[in-house]
Amino acid sequence: MDDLDLHRIDQIKAALKDKKLVIVTGSGVTLNATATLSGDALDELSWTGLINHGLDFLVKSGKVEADDDDLRNARKKLKDPKPSSKQLLRAAGRLKELLEDTDQLSNWLDYRFGKLSKQVRHPGILNVLKSFHENGTQLLTTNYDDLLEEGYCKLTRIGRMDHQQLRKFQSGNLRGVVHLHGSFHDPNDVILDATDYYKIASSNDIQELLRSIWNTHTILFVGCGSGLEDPNFGALLDWAKEDQKNIADRHFLLVSTEDRFDFPRLMRLEFGTSYADLVPFLQRLLDDPRRPAAGPASDCLNSIGFPDINARRLNIADAHPDTCDWLFQTAEFIEWRDRTDLPNHNGVLWIKGKPGVGKSTLMKHALDHLENIFADHSIISYFFNARGGILEKSPLGMLRSIVYQLVNKDAVLYEHFLSMFREKKRLQRQEVPEWQESELKDFIMSEIRQWKRKPLVLLLDALDECNEPNVREVVRFLEDLSIYAVRAGGTLRTCLSSRHYPHVSIKKSLEFTVERIRDHDKDIARYTQERLIQMYDGVDREDIHNVTKEIRERANGIFLWVVLVVSLLNIAYDKGRVEAMHKTLEEVPNDLEELFNTILSKGDEHKDETTLMLQWVLFSRRPLGPEELFFAVTNWIEPKVSSEVIHRRITESSRGLIEVRKGYASVQFIHLSVKDFLLRNRRLLTLDPTLGPEPISASHGRLWACCWACIERVNTG
Repeated sequence: MDDLDLHRIDQIKAALKDKKLVIVTGSGVTLNATATLSGDALDELSWTGLINHGLDFLVKSGKVEADDDDLRNARKKLKDPKPSSKQLLRAAGRLKELLEDTDQLSNWLDYRFGKLSKQVRHPGILNVLKSFHENGTQLLTTNYDDLLEEGYCKLTRIGRMDHQQLRKFQSGNLRGVVHLHGSFHDPNDVILDATDYYKIASSNDIQELLRSIWNTHTILFVGCGSGLEDPNFGALLDWAKEDQKNIADRHFLLVSTEDRFDFPRLMRLEFGTSYADLVPFLQRLLDDPRRPAAGPASDCLNSIGFPDINARRLNIADAHPDTCDWLFQTAEFIEWRDRTDLPNHNGVLWIKGKPGVGKSTLMKHALDHLENIFADHSIISYFFNARGGILEKSPLGMLRSIVYQLVNKDAVLYEHFLSMFREKKRLQRQEVPEWQESELKDFIMSEIRQWKRKPLVLLLDALDECNEPNVREVVRFLEDLSIYAVRAGGTLRTCLSSRHYPHVSIKKSLEFTVERIRDHDKDIARYTQERLIQMYDGVDREDIHNVTKEIRERANGIFLWVVLVVSLLNIAYDKGRVEAMHKTLEEVPNDLEELFNTILSKGDEHKDETTLMLQWVLFSRRPLGPEELFFAVTNWIEPKVSSEVIHRRITESSRGLIEVRKGYASVQFIHLSVKDFLLRNRRLLTLDPTLGPEPISASHGRLWACCWACIERVNTG
């Protein structure tokens, strides 16, 4: 970093100290916060990707035909690898017209941005922006999402059309985030195309605000580099270039060393080689003594984080609309929430249920609810995943995740852990030392024993997805935590979920069983009826009611059974109308494992490929990528094949029992019970009698033969 860069940093720090700093965030912030754990940005959040997403939404929702002329024209403008601003604006204009003509603008915006906060995998950028806000910085954004407001940071959202709020913001009497291009919460205010931009250009309130901050403040543009792809941003700077010629250059554009983004009137300031360097750079600007932002800080977090740390939560199905809310009305949940009769349960709530009953979806729904009602709490969650990598299903992974979340939410805890990290690094003489379970347990326990900070909620799903000794070890640790928290006078609520087996207990806790709850049965009926009505438009409602009633009675509370049966009914209806649907329902067994058996035994077409695909997912030492699985079971020679073809082949060949994980390049069984089913009662031998008396050993031999054949193909090719 040269003297000029250091001078610019000093300018920004001076503006921050004088409460004269304004940060404008662009889509790079959202792309960074929601990137996959391997670092890949969500394409649909870039400007081009967002327009394509809107066009796809219109087709998938049945509002516009795929061959519609306007839609095709819009797509044509987006096919250019580097579309111009004019092309993007025209495509956005087409999209806006189609959305408004079909009355879908609000629905699309909510669909794309409404649950974006659940996709935040890298909260560091949001946390540091919130810290700037707390230190007097004004925030503006060109983004439509609410991650800086109710979605994550809980700051006040200020609409671009709210005259009074904008005036208060400008005068310093209102703190919050101004949405220059509108928010998805206010669809009519969203700036989407060239016509919309005139709304900003002709808005006295916005123009006055922009002129004021340009003349009197220092502006730092964050996430507005090459990843922005927002033509409206360029128009904003054109305005500054023409109308503000006499103002000294004191506004900065943060860029990586690789970016060639450059604008007149903005001074480039490089934060590092990649987005991983952005948060530490911003933290240095804050000069926060509580948290060093240099290399050791990143190393410290990297030592406990891991790529799939949030993978399971992101892949759990959301609750169907108007379901699962019964949980919050149960006597057990209310007693746990309100901490009444605490000596009898120590703040522990344990939700139990059969495999496939829907516990994980219920826990994910509970987490969303808790984040809303306990905004002032530290909420820590971990979702065990027996189908994932080693850390996802181990106590070590759980402990690393808990500590990672704790130190990201509490600066004091971060300092404590950083000291521990430095000492460990000194002793082991490693850049990123390996942590032992005992060390992380001791750290958590020592903090809980003297817990006097904000209330803490700990939510852990699927304890049974550890092996049995590990389950008992985890439960013992959690029980100790609850006891020490009560003794310390701290507030700790712990919510657990598991199957009934292995049988593990805590001396003091609240418990209930999901499949015994009457409202859970009502959820099954609601889900079934709504899905059938959507699929069978025109079918007699009484007929649907009877089918729904039968499914509800036969489900025994197992939501996974219901989802699979409804899927089979959909297929039957597509092939043979109502009669085929009734015939399928008669043939479907009540037991979940027998249902798996029925699904796999229907039709012999491609049965060898089905068996081989199941074997690969069942016995691979690590989760396979979809491409790896595809080429392992097919004789595909061409090097290029679309992801759509691969995903469809996996779904069809596995009979719907294998899925591609959302946001992660790996495949897994749709539920742990599929793995249990295949490993029990010599099911593999039923699928393929040639496996002989030792089907598991024979399966490994078959996979070895596949690998060897692949090596020979490469060597001879």
